Amino acid sequence: MERGVVIVWKATNRKLRRPPFAYSVGLCDRFKRPELLLFGFDEDDSLVIINTLVRRYVRSGFAIPLDDPIQRVLTRGPVIVKVACTERVRPYARFAVEYCEYLRLACNINQIVVPDGSGKFPWDEGYDARLDCFQPRLFDP
Repeated sequence: MERGVVIVWKATNRKLRRPPFAYSVGLCDRFKRPELLLFGFDEDDSLVIINTLVRRYVRSGFAIPLDDPIQRVLTRGPVIVKVACTERVRPYARFAVEYCEYLRLACNINQIVVPDGSGKFPWDEGYDARLDCFQPRLFDP
């Protein structure tokens, strides 16, 4: 990861019924870009997915495209990045939110959304809603 940016990974929390998740801290400060949040992957895969997007777009000076499929991040299909609601994100990406607040920066966090096994996203008809427990919807439809 780029200097001044870290990725925080949290394991499954059965007590709070939270899936594993990872998020960046420092993109808002170092690159003036939204932080990234991802659910449902182990630590190694989370690091690879977030780092892939950061290297491909942020380090190159580009914004990560929103609401469009991004290929070659996962082997099983595209991901789509959506703007997440900060208040819904706070219980998960607390350090990112607090870091932005400490620096008096606007706290913007984008959620990396992955498809189900049949390639459908949470807003698609036929999406396997049982996966919502692994990928909470912190974005507006």
